[in-house]
Amino acid sequence: MALDLVGSGVGEVVLISRGNSARETEVTHQKALDCVIVGIVDLVEQNGQVVFRKEEHSYAGK
Repeated sequence: MALDLVGSGVGEVVLISRGNSARETEVTHQKALDCVIVGIVDLVEQNGQVVFRKEEHSYAGK
């Protein structure tokens, strides 16, 4: 379970921060938590090729 700092939706691919790093934001400083969602992935490239694009993997409402 993670605290969502960016308003991600169901099925979205997200970036997380765990451990001490999770407590280094203004919102989470010195809070008792271990994991926060810090970003939503729109695009992933590997070796110059797009391997994930958010628009092609939309799970919203499903």
